Amino acid sequence: MPLELNRFQAVEVHRQQATADSSASVPLAQLVPKGGTYGYDLMAHVGCETFLQGRQLQSIAHEFPQIPFSSLYDAQRKFLFYFGHLHRQSAPVLSEWFLRHGGSTWLIDATLEAGTPMYFGIYEAQDNLLLDAYRIPSENADAISACLTQTADRFGRPRRTLHDLSDAMSAACERALTGVAHSVCQFHFLRDIGEDLYAVPQARLRDRLRQLKLQTRLKDQRNALTDWLREHLEHPRLLAEVLLGKRAEMSAATAGREVVIAYHQWLLDYSHDGRRQGFPFDPYLLYFHRRVVRGSASVEQLLRDARVRDRAPQVLKNFASMLRQYLSDPEVITAADQYEAAFALFHRLRTTLRMAAQGDAPLRDRYLLDESEAAGVQQSLEAFRLECRQRMEEETQEASREGYRIVCQPVPVWEPGA
Repeated sequence: MPLELNRFQAVEVHRQQATADSSASVPLAQLVPKGGTYGYDLMAHVGCETFLQGRQLQSIAHEFPQIPFSSLYDAQRKFLFYFGHLHRQSAPVLSEWFLRHGGSTWLIDATLEAGTPMYFGIYEAQDNLLLDAYRIPSENADAISACLTQTADRFGRPRRTLHDLSDAMSAACERALTGVAHSVCQFHFLRDIGEDLYAVPQARLRDRLRQLKLQTRLKDQRNALTDWLREHLEHPRLLAEVLLGKRAEMSAATAGREVVIAYHQWLLDYSHDGRRQGFPFDPYLLYFHRRVVRGSASVEQLLRDARVRDRAPQVLKNFASMLRQYLSDPEVITAADQYEAAFALFHRLRTTLRMAAQGDAPLRDRYLLDESEAAGVQQSLEAFRLECRQRMEEETQEASREGYRIVCQPVPVWEPGA
C-alpha cells in the first residue's frame, strides 16, 4: 500500500517463458518491495519523520489509523535497511565527488554513554555527510583501523583526518591511513583544555559544597515546606480570585513559605543558564553557585525591609542564613574565584577560535571559516598564547600560572611520514 494510492489490489502473473509483456510487474516493484505489504514511500515518510524531524512513532500512528503500530515500526526498521544499501551503492559517486573537489576531510570519533554500545563514526566535514558508523567493542587501535580501512576502500582515502587526543585514534590513523595527515580537531582540543582548566576549582567547590551539605539541607527544607503548605490550604481558590482581579487575603506564613518555594525552584533551574553543550562548555556547578549568589542577594534585600522582616516566617530567614553561610565560607570563596577566572580564560580561548556557543543547536551547528578568516584566527590565537606566556611568567598565584600554562600547550599535529 503506497501513500499515493492508499489502497489497491494487484495481480502478478509469472510466466515460464519470456514474453513481450514480461516487464509488466516492473512498475509494481518500484512501488512495493517483493512480498511486501506497504510501499517504499511509507517507509521513507516514517523514516524521515522519526529520524530527521524527531517525531515519535506514536504521533505518526495517528496519521494512519488503518495501519497497525507494529507495521509502522517495521517500516521504520526497513527504512534504515534500504537507506544503508542506498548509501553503500552511492559510494562510487561520492568517491568521485571527493576526488573532483580536492579530497575529503574526515572527523572520526566514538560514542561512550553509560548503558549503550560503543559506535565509531566517520563524518565528512566539508560536505556534512556521515560516511560510515560501526559498532566496536572498545576504542582500541585494532578495531578503529579496521573501520578506517573499510571506509577508505568504499569512499577513497581522505585528504586529512581529525580526531580527539586519544592515542588509539592516532595509532589507528597511522596504521590504516599511511601518508594521510591527521590532527586534533578544535572541539576536542577545547574540551580537553576546559576540563584541565576546571579540574581544580571544580573539585574544590564540589567537595566543599558536599561538606557544607547545602543541597541536602535545601532539599530537606523544600520537603518540609511542601508538607506544611499541603496541610494549610486555607484558601484554595486564592490564585483564581487574584487572576480574576478580586481582592484576596493570604496569611504571612503562607505567603512567606511560597516565596521560599519560588526561590528553591529558581535555584534548581540553574541548568537553564547553559546551552546544553555538556561539561566543560557548560560548567553547571558554577552556574549553580552563581544562582546562589544572586538568590542570596535578592533574599537579603527582601529582608532588609523592616515590614517584611517582622512578618516573614522563620523558614525564610533560615533560607537566607543557609545561603549566607555557604557564601561566606573561605574555601567556597577561593574555589569560586578560581572557577570564575578559569571560566573567563576558557571563554576568551573559545572566542579566539570562534567556537563560542551560537544558534539554537550549538552542538550541531557548523563553525565554518574561509581561508582569510582561518588565517585571522591563527594570528589571534598566536597573539593570545603570547599574552598567556607573558602573564604566566608575571603571575604570582600558582593557580593562575597553571591556567595560563594549560592554554599555552601546543596542538598535536601528525604529518605524513612523521
